[in-house]
Amino acid sequence: MGTTVSYHQQNPLRHRGPGITRGEIALELGLAGPSVTRWTQRLIAEGVVTEVRDGRRVYFYPVPGSAGAQTQAVPENS
Repeated sequence: MGTTVSYHQQNPLRHRGPGITRGEIALELGLAGPSVTRWTQRLIAEGVVTEVRDGRRVYFYPVPGSAGAQTQAVPENS
């Protein structure tokens, strides 16, 4: 008998609201910081993700209309 894995366990970031920090991504996915940095830079270059700075924090948001984008908007101060 196999183990059943829910959708949110397979992809824990999909159920979150918009905006996630590099540290939150690392924690949720069990990745090292440099790996998260490399992947977020690649996603930004491909136009899938954008980053918004809020003081010292950097939040990542899906780009509306891109693959994997949710219907929630990026804050206008970007």
